[in-house]
Amino acid sequence: MLHLWSLGVEEQFYLVWPLCLVLLAYKKMDIGKFIVGMFLFSFLLNILFITKYPAQVFYMLPTRFWELLVGCGLAYVQSRGVAELGSRKNIISFIGLALLIIAGFEIRPGDHVPGWWALLPVFAGLFIIWAGPTAPFNRIILASRPMVFIGMISYPLYLWHWPLLSMAQIVNQDKLPASYRLAILGISFVLATLTWLIIEYPIRFRVGIRSSRRASYAIICCSLLCLTLVGSLGILSNMRILKPATAAVLGDLKNYDQDMWRGDRCFLGSAANDASDFKPLCYTSNSKKTIFLWGDSFGAHLYPGLLNFFGDDKSVSILQVTTASCAPIIGHTESRIPACEEINNFALQKIKRTHPQVVILAGNWSEYFDWDRINDDLERTTNKLIEMGVRHVLIVGQSPVWKSPLPETLERNYIKYKIPIPRESKINLKASIFFIDNMMKSKHQRHGVTLISPIDTFCKSEECVVMLGNDTKADLFSLDEGHFTFKAAAFFISDRIGPLINSIFQKD
Repeated sequence: MLHLWSLGVEEQFYLVWPLCLVLLAYKKMDIGKFIVGMFLFSFLLNILFITKYPAQVFYMLPTRFWELLVGCGLAYVQSRGVAELGSRKNIISFIGLALLIIAGFEIRPGDHVPGWWALLPVFAGLFIIWAGPTAPFNRIILASRPMVFIGMISYPLYLWHWPLLSMAQIVNQDKLPASYRLAILGISFVLATLTWLIIEYPIRFRVGIRSSRRASYAIICCSLLCLTLVGSLGILSNMRILKPATAAVLGDLKNYDQDMWRGDRCFLGSAANDASDFKPLCYTSNSKKTIFLWGDSFGAHLYPGLLNFFGDDKSVSILQVTTASCAPIIGHTESRIPACEEINNFALQKIKRTHPQVVILAGNWSEYFDWDRINDDLERTTNKLIEMGVRHVLIVGQSPVWKSPLPETLERNYIKYKIPIPRESKINLKASIFFIDNMMKSKHQRHGVTLISPIDTFCKSEECVVMLGNDTKADLFSLDEGHFTFKAAAFFISDRIGPLINSIFQKD
């Protein structure tokens, strides 16, 4: 129900704006100047923080206030009789239409919105409304019966379409085909029309309220039943039971073997765990050369590769403090892991005590909500480690991550149709991983700190490795949404991290 954020912002505005008008009237202040000042202030907040805090700017009222103020400004100037257009209304209407078309073609996924881009649709709406009902576009197109009907059911249509699309996406797990999206749009129109007829119209106009109650209850019950069925399908689809055809091609896959990660010793996977659950072998070193692995489960999946590379060298100790869904960042809190901050403080204490030459920070950075803040906090953490005397900090950047487990993705798109599995694929790959990877590269390359990107190793042209060789039963890249198989971890460490650590040891 994330789409309800816009209604939340709208209702907040309706609470704040009347109070502002009352205060302005009481203080006998100029409403026009106030509108201009608040517009500039809110728009400036949007521009200043859109890059660093995109989520907050997108969802919060202070940075969206200017968009709603545009309508208030138009109402104000019209009330004073200074916004009459006369014959210019046709030009204004078509300017608004042109801005709307430009916005539709130019604003793309990944652009910072609202930002500067929001000026296009906001002023498009302003000019179209300003032109009035007799302007050609408004009179011929917007006033036509189909458009009026869509406007009439727009509110329930807005409420229905997103949950249906989201549920379908969860069930299907891949990008929805155009035919599916069109079908869902049609269902949304039907449900929106029924909602308007049975619920909205009687309530707004007090027509046949009593007689419509039973119908209202019926549609609500049917809707809840549909959502329950779709949700159940989503749960079933996440049970991750491979079909026999898939198992025959990929082998008898089970969940990753956490024992290879030193599970319940150096990798904690339960929300009930705390720092006291780490065993002494995870943070005790008697060797001259010490590597300290600190991270979440995407740190833990590197351990088999490190052990494979350094296992025969008795002079090297591999220490490990890793916790599921807990980013290796000082002060990081995580509602899913109550002890996350405590565990990170514990890791910092052990690093201070053991004096490792190399600290590896690794995580599934795409899992954490505020990437800009995480990036800044990660820089603060590396600075602290350098201050503590750590010779070199290696940050493992964003790894390839899929929207659903890789074996299921391969089954659905290749094995099912008896198509050979390619070495690389972009199907069902999370697009955000490339953005996060580039953002991290721009910040974490300096003296004493090296960022190593798994995406540089395993991806090219927005495609990532799914098979490390020709043997489908032995060369799979990941057993789930992104955790490395042993072969992937061994390859990554031997190709990138191992040689670099050896060179650091030789310099010391």
